[in-house]
Amino acid sequence: MSEKEKLATVVSWREERFFGFAEPEDGGADIFIHGSVVRAAGLGEKLSVGDRAYYSLGPHPRRSDKLIVVALRLAHDLEEPEDTVEAREAYRAVT
Repeated sequence: MSEKEKLATVVSWREERFFGFAEPEDGGADIFIHGSVVRAAGLGEKLSVGDRAYYSLGPHPRRSDKLIVVALRLAHDLEEPEDTVEAREAYRAVT
């Protein structure tokens, strides 16, 4: 995780509207995630409730008073593998 990235858990996804919301791990208001960011991240057309994702915020293109999710990547359970050969191979398989 980079210094600017934060972690959140997807709490809803409206497939028909192509957006959803995630709850930041550090608290605060839920964040809005547009499907175009999901698609740009190579994650397909949707997120699933319960997915954990790292996100970065940036300025809204039309509203200078708003921040939006501009980058997204899924968090994997194997982010910090144990120091064993098997764990390192499993980690490489998901990254």
